[in-house]
Amino acid sequence: MLLWLFRTKERKILAILIGMIFLVGILLYMKDTGRTENIDQAVMAENFLKAGDYEKASDAYQRALSVKAADIQLLSIGLSDAYVGMKEYDKALEILRTCYQQTSGSRVKEKIEEVTADKIEYDYLQATTRAEVYYSNKEYDKAIEEYEKAKKIKSKEVTSYIRITQAYVEEGKYELAKGEAIEGKELTKDKVFDDLLASADSYLTKEQYDKLISQAQEYISQENYTDGISTYQEAVKLLPKEDAAYLELAQIYMFQKEYNKVIVLLQYAAQNTKNEELDRIMKKATQLQEKEEGN
Repeated sequence: MLLWLFRTKERKILAILIGMIFLVGILLYMKDTGRTENIDQAVMAENFLKAGDYEKASDAYQRALSVKAADIQLLSIGLSDAYVGMKEYDKALEILRTCYQQTSGSRVKEKIEEVTADKIEYDYLQATTRAEVYYSNKEYDKAIEEYEKAKKIKSKEVTSYIRITQAYVEEGKYELAKGEAIEGKELTKDKVFDDLLASADSYLTKEQYDKLISQAQEYISQENYTDGISTYQEAVKLLPKEDAAYLELAQIYMFQKEYNKVIVLLQYAAQNTKNEELDRIMKKATQLQEKEEGN
């Protein structure tokens, strides 16, 4: 009786041991299978990545990451490379930041910095490329809008400031052009803006000169010769190398038969500008002056 009980207990213990061994074997098998699957997917993903097939690489990396035994850091970095290859920088950064929250790995942190720098370069290039297309098509407002985006990405790059300044000049918005050049110089310290500022000032001066000419013409049309002459003289002082004010003023003096004033004015003009019409008026005024003196 006792012998039977002993044998029964022995059998039960043996059965339990066999069951435990079997269970451990299954667990080990599943673990090895997982590792094998993970390795296969990782190798496949890396091969796709090297071949430039970024979509397949991203799919393989995601499958590899779904396995419990996955090397999260290594695979997350690989997946981010696949997204970068597809120019999906935001997705790449999302994967890396999630991984960093879980692991605090230094490799992942370095990769975040690298991808962030790549994203900045890519976004800047996209903005400036679009801007150049608009600029070449003379769509200056759209070009300025894109260059403003580029400035927000890289605030100290000179190209955006230069092109915005030039676009404003093309639109005849010289005050805005000058303001942009000043901002560019202050931020970048680049000497190229010295020439741009000088150019903007030159345009502004010419714009003021043209306004004076128009104002003087309006006075003359109203037979207000005093203010008209005074305004033309102001224009001469502002831009002595421009000939429009000389011509208008000389014709007024000729009309008033003030030949000496014509001669004095055009002698001064000859020191600053060359104009055949001014030479013709000078000769005629001299002849008329001599005729009057002869009489």
